[in-house]
Amino acid sequence: MEIVDVLARGKKHIRGISDVLDINHMMIVRKIASLEGENVVDFVVEGRNKVYSLKDSSEARAYILMMESYKLIRFLAKHPFLRDVVSKLQKDNEASFACFFGGYTKERKDKNSDVEIYLESGGSSAKWVYSKEGKWDYSKLDSEFSVGVIGDSLSREIIENHVLIKGGDIFYERIFG
Repeated sequence: MEIVDVLARGKKHIRGISDVLDINHMMIVRKIASLEGENVVDFVVEGRNKVYSLKDSSEARAYILMMESYKLIRFLAKHPFLRDVVSKLQKDNEASFACFFGGYTKERKDKNSDVEIYLESGGSSAKWVYSKEGKWDYSKLDSEFSVGVIGDSLSREIIENHVLIKGGDIFYERIFG
């Protein structure tokens, strides 16, 4: 799943994937070969290197959605106090999209870090922040996140560092269109 996560962020050659994941080069080669056989990845030859990317296929889409579920499971194992929040959002019929972003998702949190959630519900979007004091703070946002907004730091943050709670299909369409 980690290879799919790396390739979802952009094209990479085998050594680049190996460096990002800190995994043996040959293990990456074997897994990439498996993903090629499953119609998930493709490559182009640049010089002497093959540069890999995710295919535009049903299988790649399924892998991306599985990877997002895997990230949520790992995230909740590290932060079990957020399980109730996730459960409530997943059951909320009004909420169409929700994700964690910020320090907690980057694993660079410290004792002063807040938990940040981006939420789209009922045609509006909001940012929720759970502070170290144990309180939720709500901020209504003017627009939903999107790939095409140049310089939108919130959109960039969500795209680069997120853990999806709900709305995997929405996220996939906005990122991979």
